[in-house]
This record gives sequence, structure tokens and C-alpha cells, in this order.
Amino acid sequence: MIYVYLIWLFMLPIRCGYVSRHSDEEILQSSFTSSHLELLKNETRDLFQFSWNSYKHYGLPYDEVKPLSCTPNKRRKDSLDLQNDVLGNYHLTLFDNLDTLLVLGLWDQFNETLQYLEDINFVDFDIDSDVSLFETDIRVLGGLLSAHLYLTDERHVMFDPIKGRKLLELAVDLADRLLPAFDTPTGVPLPRVNLRGNPVNSNLPHDTCTACATTPLLEFSLLSRLTNNPIYEKVSKRSFYQIWNSRSSINLLPMTIDPLESKWLDNVSGIGASIDSFYEYALKGAILFDDEGLFNVWNIAYNSVQSNMKTFSDYLTVNVDVTSGKNRAYWIDSLSAFWPGLQVLAGHIKPAVKSHLVYLKIWNCFQSIPERWSISGDFTVEGSMSLEWYPLRPEFIESTYHLYRSTKDPIYLAIGQDLLMKLRSMFLCPCGLCGFQDIRKGTRQDRMESFVLSETLKYLYLLFDENNYIHTVLEKQNNMIFSTEGHPFWLVTHNRSLNDPPQYFTTSPLLTEHKFLDRIPLLGTLWNRLYPEKTTNDRPTLPSLSLPQSSCELVTRSTDTFLSSHLLQNPTLCHIDKIFEKSLITPPYMNSTAAIEFQDKFYHNYGGANINSLISTPILETEVITYRIDPFFGGQNTLMDFGLDFVIPTIRDLRLSFEIIKPFEASSLGLLDDAAIDAFSPLFDNRPLDYVTKLVSINGIDIPTNSNVYCVKVAPSLIKSDQIRISTKGYFTFDNNPVINLIVYTDLDQDFGVSSIA
Repeated sequence: MIYVYLIWLFMLPIRCGYVSRHSDEEILQSSFTSSHLELLKNETRDLFQFSWNSYKHYGLPYDEVKPLSCTPNKRRKDSLDLQNDVLGNYHLTLFDNLDTLLVLGLWDQFNETLQYLEDINFVDFDIDSDVSLFETDIRVLGGLLSAHLYLTDERHVMFDPIKGRKLLELAVDLADRLLPAFDTPTGVPLPRVNLRGNPVNSNLPHDTCTACATTPLLEFSLLSRLTNNPIYEKVSKRSFYQIWNSRSSINLLPMTIDPLESKWLDNVSGIGASIDSFYEYALKGAILFDDEGLFNVWNIAYNSVQSNMKTFSDYLTVNVDVTSGKNRAYWIDSLSAFWPGLQVLAGHIKPAVKSHLVYLKIWNCFQSIPERWSISGDFTVEGSMSLEWYPLRPEFIESTYHLYRSTKDPIYLAIGQDLLMKLRSMFLCPCGLCGFQDIRKGTRQDRMESFVLSETLKYLYLLFDENNYIHTVLEKQNNMIFSTEGHPFWLVTHNRSLNDPPQYFTTSPLLTEHKFLDRIPLLGTLWNRLYPEKTTNDRPTLPSLSLPQSSCELVTRSTDTFLSSHLLQNPTLCHIDKIFEKSLITPPYMNSTAAIEFQDKFYHNYGGANINSLISTPILETEVITYRIDPFFGGQNTLMDFGLDFVIPTIRDLRLSFEIIKPFEASSLGLLDDAAIDAFSPLFDNRPLDYVTKLVSINGIDIPTNSNVYCVKVAPSLIKSDQIRISTKGYFTFDNNPVINLIVYTDLDQDFGVSSIA
């Protein structure tokens, strides 16, 4: 009976105490003028204050408020429920949002919060709770450190070093209670620790994830810089490099580790859950601490992801085998939506735009991001979601925010506008915001995790707030980053180089499983490797790909108006809808709505002078095939840019994607007729050609339309495999597919003194 009542409760139309100051029409005007952005920003802040006040009234002194039942969400000491990993009965939402109050300019609420902690005499974390090292680090410790940075920044209106010092003392107390987790034979931490120092429940598993073991690096190292105590950086950096030094020969990391038995428990790698913040903190640690070693880790890891995990025309990044690079699972999880934002931070804008499109299409379809979306199910609503919930995770809006900051494309403001509209309607609950427990049925989740306030609403607010302190002051420092929990971190110059990297970070024994020793060093640039005495200006001039005369270029129609979205002018914008049409199935109960990019007001304002320009553009439906050529364990191939063309030392250890070009079908070369296809025949020993192929990407790097790729060396074993053939003019054929822009460049033999067949 109780069960039936709960189902009934979660399906009822929800009445909320929140009353907006703005109508739907005001929210959805899609003008994005300064006054409209101010309205969107204020609405976001109002939603935060409503949710924050609900937590204060119904949730404190516990970690969360249940937004449907208006009761506190408590940690249950004897429960083995995994949601307990996030809870500790230690004011989680409060600490996770100290800096959010400052970012949103809620000074009075911030001071009231500090006064509350003083009134209850909260001077330490002496609490008998088994807590997650990972969650406590990123949420509680991160919130304390970020708020401390604000209060001790003389440029900020809330400058108060005394209060800032108290927050730092709390951070030190908490970190000291987390340190015992690192006391393992390998230095890789256990996943949980008791804040009072008591034994952790022995029934809980002690395996941990790659992200869990490497993520403390950022918060702990920052604490070391702020306190002049190297112990926190020492233990976290040791763990980070213990993990990294145990990577596979193709520079991939598995996702689950037993820190006591010193072994990996799987052989699968990806970019989402269980490993996401490893990549994030390699790059962000490099920026925050000006750390060349971490930047090198990031570059190697990122190149390996691009080489091994990209598929479906490079739209998807999937899970693969860490040794072979072969695909292991055709699904993506909502946590991986952070990836485009990280690509933006690394300066890879075009790949970020492409990666982000996947999540936009998922959002359009499900009005949310399923925890796990599958493209290999039974092509039903149920089959497309192997994990069906959506707890209002922030990763999609996080990447949207970063893409807007880097491109200023109004499409990203439109995404934020759409999210805001859904938060104030379908996700609004009596005591806060609640996502879906089951997207397929529309049932609600009686939970509001702290990240809904500390990340989802924070990034949404910042998307609309051009004049925020982060944008006007902190961004100019060149070392401000957001932590994986959305906490702004930065360092003044005198704190950035507190400690030289000590040798003890890498002297401990490596994990016993997946130790790939005697690794061949990374290749330098191809030019310096092959011909170091020549300068860049001595590089040979390579001919560009010449197109047959009987072809016509597909041109995206230009716009005569200043107000336009660059993304809307992309003729392949709908390509992804075609690729995944069988898996993008909207649940029947959801009202059918226009895709964000094609909503009337937005498209009218930003679609260009001819509002039909994009819709009338043919969808590029060219078939793409991908090869993984003989992985070369121990080395890394290098793509060398020679202006219009590219040179690679070998085709081994590369992931090559080819576009199939058939007569009278849309392609990147335009529309080619039979004569145009036949014109390529002399390149392939005059064999009859029904179609040709064109190399479009190498390891996820797009090859420009009119560019050739020249290969210096080709192993005889590859040619003998029957998979690869080379014509007398040096053009490649893969499985009988002629490639018009991949060539053995025999003239390089004379210049470089190397053999084309090696």
C-alpha cells in the first residue's frame, strides 16, 4: 500500500511554492539582448534561492533536502546503499555551495551561512561517518577552498581574510581526516574513510575507480600551496602518477582498481563515469599550477582518446579495450558530457562543437540526458536507455557554458534558455528541483543532490552573466579553472610554485597488473625526427589534391545579417539525427517540441537572412568507414602539418576514417558525376571505379577537404596482408576501396634518406 502511494505521489502534478516574476513568453523570447540576459540571470538566481531556502528549512543539519517530500536526506549508518557514498551528515549541500552564494552575489545569505556554522559551533569534522574520499574531496573540501579564495582576494567585494582563514582551517581539518585513505601499499587510496578515524564498514567494497584515485590531486595540491604544507600534494600526486604509470601500451587506463591487491579489475577505458576527472585534472592541474608534467600527461592521454575511442563519424567517444583499442560498448553516459568543455579549455574548439552536438540531440529527444544512452539496443524507448534516470546533472550545461564563452554563438544561450524553462516548469518541485527517476515513464526523483545548486544552476547563471567577477577579473589571470564540482580555483603567482616536484612522487612500486615496461619514448615531430638539421622553411612543397572539372561544390548559403548562429550555418547539423535516428526515440508521454536549434523565435532571429537557408541544404549522408591499422604497441605515430597537406611516418597505430564518394551523391567534394569518378582511374592503374574514398580524419583530427596525406613508410607485412594495396602511382587501396588522398610519397626518400617500404 505504501509502495502504491509513493508511485502515486511521484506521478501527481506537482504544486510548488516557487512563484516566478516572469512569464513564459518573457523567458522564451530568444533575443538575448542585455535586458533579456539580465532577466534570464535573475530567474536562475531566483530558482537557486528557492532551492537553497528549501534546503535550509527542510534539510539542515543534514546533507540534502528531498524536494518532493520536503524532508531531509540522511545518511543511514548501517546501509550499504551506494547513495550513502555521497552523504555524511556533514552539511554537504551547505559546504558545496559556499562559493555559489558568492558567484551569484548573495552576500547576505553567505554571511548568514557562516554565522550559522558559528552558532552551532561547527569547528571541525569530528563525525562518525564513513564517507567517500572522492565526493568529500570535490564537494566539501572544494567548496571550502573556493570560498577561502574569494574571501582572501583583495580585489573582491567580500574580502575578509579573517573569515577566509577560518574556512581554510576547516579545510585542513577535513583533509587531515581524509589522509588515512592513502595509507595503502601502493599509495593508491581506499575509496572510503571514517572521519573520526574509526574502521570503515568491512562489508563495503574496497575497490576504487580511476577518477576516485586521481582526482584528489587538484584540491589537495591547492591546499598544500595555500598552507605551505606539502603532505597533501605529496600523497595525491603519488597516487595520480601511480595510476598513470600503470597505463597500457596505447596510453589508456582501465577504470577499476583494487588498491590493496595492487591490480586492475577491468580492461576497459572511456571518458565518462569512473575515469572522467582523471583527464580533467591532468589539464586543469597543468593550468592552475603551471605544471609541465601534468600537461604532458594530458597531451598523451588526449591523443590516445582521439586515436582509439572516436567512432560514428567522430561524433561519439565510446568505451574501448585498453590494450587493443577495440570498441567494447556502444553507449555514452551523461557524465561524459563534460568532455566538450574540456576540449574548449585545451583549445580544441571545432572538435568540442562536434562532440557537444551529440548531447544537444539527446537533450532535444528526451528533454534530459539519460544516465546512459545506448545506440546498440533494440531501438525502442526502453532499449535506448540502459540507465534511465536524470538527476539534473550539470555536465551538459557546463560544456554549453564553455562553448559560449569561446564562440559567442547564440545557440548556446538558446540551450541555456531551454534548460531554464524546464527547471521552472517540469523539474520544479515543492521544495526544490527534482529530475527524472525514470525518463521513459516520467516519474520524478525525490532527491536534489548538492551539484544541482553548486554546478547546474551556477553554470546556467554564469552563462547569462557577462559581467560576473569570474569573467571580468579572474579569467584575465590565465590560471583560473573550475574544479570538477564547479568550484572556481585560482592562484596568485607567489603560490603557484610552492614545491618543486620531489622525487618521492614516483619511487613507489607500480601496480602489478598492466605494467607495460620498456616503453619506447614518444616520437618527436616527424620533421625533426627524420631530418633534424633542416629548418622548418626547408620542408618540401607538396601538391594539393586536384578535383576533376566535372564536380560542383556544395555551398552553405551565407547570411546578410550580423545576428546569426555559426552552428546553424553548418550543412551537416542534421547529419547526426540521421546517424542515430533509431536510438533517438522520444517517450510517448512527452509533448513533441521543436529542436532547440529550430525553435521558431531563435531560428527567425539567428538563422540568417533567408530563414529557410539551412533547412533547404541537403543533409550530408555520405557513408564513413573506419580502419584501425595494426596497433604498434610501445610507440605513438605523429601527424605532421605541412600547410595544406599532412605527412605521417607510417600508417601503423592509426585510426583512419574514410568517406565513400559515389556518383551524384552529396559528399564533401560536392556532387561528382560518373566522369568525375572515372577521372581518378589512372591513379589506381586504370582499374574501373564505381566509387572512390577520401581520408577524412586521422586519430580524430579532421583532414581538410582539398588536402593530401603522405605516408613515408609502409611495412611490407601490411601490404602482404591483402588489406592494403598501393598503386604504381603510390595511391592506397584499403579492402579494395581506392583512397584518392592517401599517398606514399617516394620523393621523400631522397630528401630524408629513408625507405618508403620499411
